[in-house]
Amino acid sequence: MANGIWIRKREDKGREVWIVFKDQSGKRHREKIGPDSPEMRKSAKQALAKVQVEVYGNKYVAADKRCTFKELTDNYYKLVGCNRDSSWHYRSEALLPEFGHRLAEEITTKDWQSWYNNKVAATTSSTANRTLALIKAIYNRAIEWEDFKKDNPAKRVKKQPDNVSRLRYLSSAEMDRLLAVCNGPAYAKLYPIIVCALFTGMRQAEILTLDWKNVDLEHGTIYILISKSGKPREVPITSRLREIMLGISPKPEGRVFEISFMTFRRLFDRLKAESGIAHFRFHDLRHTFASHHYMNAADLYALQRILGHASPQMTQRYAHLSRTHIDATMAEFEAGMPVLPASQGAR
Repeated sequence: MANGIWIRKREDKGREVWIVFKDQSGKRHREKIGPDSPEMRKSAKQALAKVQVEVYGNKYVAADKRCTFKELTDNYYKLVGCNRDSSWHYRSEALLPEFGHRLAEEITTKDWQSWYNNKVAATTSSTANRTLALIKAIYNRAIEWEDFKKDNPAKRVKKQPDNVSRLRYLSSAEMDRLLAVCNGPAYAKLYPIIVCALFTGMRQAEILTLDWKNVDLEHGTIYILISKSGKPREVPITSRLREIMLGISPKPEGRVFEISFMTFRRLFDRLKAESGIAHFRFHDLRHTFASHHYMNAADLYALQRILGHASPQMTQRYAHLSRTHIDATMAEFEAGMPVLPASQGAR
């Protein structure tokens, strides 16, 4: 049978419309379009034309070889993502409820543009851009490995410029309010995560993927093996954080904080609403740690090592001080100056 439309007659199901064609290797394929009707025959013509273009462009993939977006993501993790920082895992995990079950070739540029626009509205353009870069990488690697034979649908998504970096950090009063709301049965799984962020400055993904085998409570050290900078680092464990960790039953290995990403987001969003702290994101806890560490210790080198920054310039931006702290240091400075008021010093 030559390439074309095939009307199959079945006693049990009546007449069906199929398309018949050969792929790049010459192998013949048949794909069912639906029950016979004028509209279905029109759809069959369109489907046949589309698949012939794919065959001609060496982009046709048989139905039993087509991958879901989750399968592309899993392959990316096995071959690439396992060597990267853990933030990619949570970005991709957030995509799976909407896109994971869908065939990768059926997700269009329009679908990804709609997702991107919603992501920008819900978070920031910087956050959306980082996740979009991961999506593009997943498709690009799948194309290299011949798991995906179409053009990368994410490469045509129109993105917005990154947000101007901000350094929002919580005041002591805001930290008190946040912890007061969080320290209750409703937030039993979230409270230790918040404390960990405040006392270590670790990133969200570093905390949520932290494994007990990388926690040394005896010597007070957390080992971050894969970080955003690509370099491992050690984070000191304070006595109060150690108490919190002991309270959640340490094990030889396994997640320290046993919480799914979706549960974490739901609880954190509720915490923000109940605490009433304006313009607050989880990453601001890292800013909070860095700012208060500098205001109390004034050691940028130590702070750079704890945060895992590749250069001192990255840490330097945390050397901003609150007006209260500046006023206090100015008062100390003034007290040590031998300058008398004008009325006493005048002759």
